[in-house]
Amino acid sequence: MSKTSNPDPKKLQALLEQCGPQEVDVMISHVDDYFEAERKQWVMEGKLEGKLEGKLEGKLEGKLEGKIEVARNMLDKKVLTVEQIADLTGLPLEQILDLK
Repeated sequence: MSKTSNPDPKKLQALLEQCGPQEVDVMISHVDDYFEAERKQWVMEGKLEGKLEGKLEGKLEGKLEGKIEVARNMLDKKVLTVEQIADLTGLPLEQILDLK
């Protein structure tokens, strides 16, 4: 939606005084339509933002789960130290120790 500056209240009042009741009703209808369209746009933008945040969160959780799975597999092999596993996976040492 396009952004406009706030109208001068005195000019707006003069315009309304020049209009008949039907013209005022039409103006009010147009204003209502404008705000309804704006509301719909905000809702759509909010939904899109929510979807994007959800996707990002899901990807991050998936990456973390993958790192944890790799760390568990490394621990099971008993070839590397917990420090080496932490270094290779990027997980905190405390988290590796909790997997034991």
